[in-house]
Amino acid sequence: MQQTYPGDSDHAAHFNAVLPALSDPRYIRVDGRPLFYVRRPELLEDACIFTDQWRELASRAGLPGLYFVAEITGGRTYDVHDVDGFDAIVYTEFPVRQGRTGDRLRSLNRRLTGGPDIFRYQPEVAPPPPQFRNQAVVHPCVCPNFDNTPRSGRRGMVIVGTSPNAFRVQVESALSLVRKHQGSERLLFVKSWNEWAEGNYLEPDRRYKRLWLEALKGGLANW
Repeated sequence: MQQTYPGDSDHAAHFNAVLPALSDPRYIRVDGRPLFYVRRPELLEDACIFTDQWRELASRAGLPGLYFVAEITGGRTYDVHDVDGFDAIVYTEFPVRQGRTGDRLRSLNRRLTGGPDIFRYQPEVAPPPPQFRNQAVVHPCVCPNFDNTPRSGRRGMVIVGTSPNAFRVQVESALSLVRKHQGSERLLFVKSWNEWAEGNYLEPDRRYKRLWLEALKGGLANW
């Protein structure tokens, strides 16, 4: 669906719509500031105006500020998160094997069947691009599984070799990045909880029952 950003009045309406959640004591906070996640920051025209406006609105509403997180995804160009007023980034990359093995599997299936793209699951968390490694607070993102062919058919993408055990390895790998941060900035993001149309979920299913959730719990045992 098309996403549009009409400007200041729309930003203000958006803030007022989510203010009850931001004010709730159960809301996720970093150093007391409610966390707000922007999925496609590169689509925001004058993102710095948006973050400045929301921080001003938050102050007027009695909040102690906001903690803005920008999503950075491989293949998309965006490296001005600090200029745009973001406090941190989440680097989300599909956990697939890159290079010859992954490319061969993908191209073979494309050539023989016309799609979808097929990749092998990579349990270790991919590091962020070099320009972010020493210049930003990077929160890792883990992904248990992915298959969006129910939605996209032959144009879709399937990750094979996924399992709760492999997912636990990925969670444990991500903790090495989480431990670099202090206090409430020690955050781990999961893609995602219940995206059934993309085969990307943690909720119990018929095959694995609660094992996806148990894998997450086990992977975090040494948090």
